[in-house]
Amino acid sequence: MKSEKQKRLKICLLVGEYFGAMGTLYGGYGFLARHIVAKLISKYSEIDVEVCLGKRQDRKFSFARYMAPKEEIVDDVRVFRLPRSRYFARRFLARRKFDAFLSVEEAGDYALQCGERSIPWIFWIQDPRPWYEWREIKSVSIAPEPAYWDQKVYDEVNAHYRGGGMRRIHFITQAVSLNEKAMDLYRLWDDVKIDFVPNPVELPEADAEELLARKEDKIIFLGRLDDVKRVWIFCEIAKAVPEYEFVVVGKTSREESLRAIEKYRHGIPNLKFAGHLEGAEKFEQLSRAKILVNTSIHEALPVSFIEALAVGTLIVSNQNPDHLAERFGRWVGRVSGDGFESVPKFVAAVRDVIRDDARRDGTAREAMRYVRETHAPEVVFPRLEKIIRKVIA
Repeated sequence: MKSEKQKRLKICLLVGEYFGAMGTLYGGYGFLARHIVAKLISKYSEIDVEVCLGKRQDRKFSFARYMAPKEEIVDDVRVFRLPRSRYFARRFLARRKFDAFLSVEEAGDYALQCGERSIPWIFWIQDPRPWYEWREIKSVSIAPEPAYWDQKVYDEVNAHYRGGGMRRIHFITQAVSLNEKAMDLYRLWDDVKIDFVPNPVELPEADAEELLARKEDKIIFLGRLDDVKRVWIFCEIAKAVPEYEFVVVGKTSREESLRAIEKYRHGIPNLKFAGHLEGAEKFEQLSRAKILVNTSIHEALPVSFIEALAVGTLIVSNQNPDHLAERFGRWVGRVSGDGFESVPKFVAAVRDVIRDDARRDGTAREAMRYVRETHAPEVVFPRLEKIIRKVIA
C-alpha cells in the first residue's frame, strides 16, 4: 500500500543578518540564509520557511514597535524583526506555529529566550570562535576587528542544551572540523551528537568542460574587505606576480579597513577592485578565475570556497577547513599576525597551480564532482528535512 505523504513542515529561520535586507549586514551568514536556504529549501524539500531577525532596534520608542514585529516580503519570503518586548516576541513566535527553529549559528540570547521551549531548535554550526580563535584574530595589528565575544549567549546555548536535552537543541555542522571549536565555545558534553549537514550552493548550468574552457590566467579574492580577511596580503601577491590578473570582489563598511587597503587601489596595473558583486556578475568573475586566494587570519568553511569549487576554481589558502585547500588546490600553512612574511609562499603556490594545466584541470573536475555530490541543494535539503523530522517526532 502506498504510504501517505508527509505533511509539509514550517520552520522559523533565525539569523542575525540577512544580506542587506531590512538594514542588515552583507555577511556570509546572511548570504547563506537569504540566497540559499530561504530561496531553495521549499523547492528541494517538504519545508516552508519564514525568517526572523533579532529584536527591533528603532531609535524612536512607540508601543507599536515595542509590541509588534516589523514585517517585509524579501524575495517572496516573509521576514520579521521580533518585537522589542520579550513577552510580545514570545507570543508572536507561538502564534506562527512553527514545527522547528533553524538558526544559522546562534542568533543571540534574545531569540533563544523567546523561542517556545517545546519546539526543537536545530542549531547549524557555521563559524564558532572560542577564545583561542579570538587570540589569533587579535594578532592582526592593521585595522583590528572588534571582538563580539558574548559569554552570556554561549552560556544560554549551553543552558538550553543541558536543560532540554537533545529535543531542545540539536546540533548540525557545515564542516566536521568545526565540531571541536563549537564544543569548546558552548562547553558541550563530549558525547554531544553533531550531524554533518554541509552548506548548499546553487550549481552552475554549464557542464565541467564548458567551465574549464572559460578559464583565464585570473586570480580572485572574494569576501568582506575587513581586517580578518587580510586583503592586503592578496594585494602584495598581485604586486609580486605581474604576469597574472588579480581581482578583488567585496566591500567593507569599516573606515579602518578602507584605509588599510587604500594604497593598493592605484599603481598595481594587474590588480582590480570590482566592489560588491552578486548573481551573474559574481559568477562571471568567479568562473573565469583559475584560483581563489584566501588570506584570512580566521575562517570556518566560507561559502566562497564551495562556490569556487563548483565552477572549477581551485583554492590557495592558509586556511584548510576539512582539508579542502590541500585537496583542491594548495594549503600554504598557518599564517599569523599581519601576514606579510607569507607572500612568497602564496606566490609560489599560485604559480605552481596555474602553470600545471593538466594537474589543475584534473583537480578542477574532481572539485566540481565533489560539490555536486556533497553540496547540491537536492542532496543537502532532504538530509536536513530528515533530521528535523526525526528530532520533532
